[in-house]
Amino acid sequence: MVEIRKLPLSRWEDYRRLRLESLRRSPLAFGSAFEEEAERSEAQWKKWMKNVSFAMVEDVPVGMIVWSFTRETKFRHVAEIYSFYVRKAYRGRGVGAALLGHALRAARDNPRIEKVRLYVNTRQRSALRMYEKAGFVVVGRFARDMKVDGKYYTMLAMEKRVR
Repeated sequence: MVEIRKLPLSRWEDYRRLRLESLRRSPLAFGSAFEEEAERSEAQWKKWMKNVSFAMVEDVPVGMIVWSFTRETKFRHVAEIYSFYVRKAYRGRGVGAALLGHALRAARDNPRIEKVRLYVNTRQRSALRMYEKAGFVVVGRFARDMKVDGKYYTMLAMEKRVR
């Protein structure tokens, strides 16, 4: 059974392992690169993990999602989802939908949030289908937006209204 929860800062190495795995195995899904994040300090990992929720199976993290509520006055009504990853062995089992649902409930529980936005690479077809199934719609297309190993990729901006 999957449990969605935060981890204590003392488990920052679990977060580091999962995040670096995500960047190694799915480089087209993230704006960050493995080489950039591998150099982070313990303090940086601890700071970053404060916004991460994990999918846990038998106390082992098998997935993660980050959402943030913008503090800037003009964008306080918008939440953003990023750094979303599920280990390959757990895909197709509802883990991603559980993580996404958890983040969307957090957005709905915040009375100032009106919409949630995210960005997805057009090559991430299963992620795109999951977002569409959850009610996200494409609101923008950025051709040649991401460049990995000399190849360009198109990114989609998606959003979902929660109020």
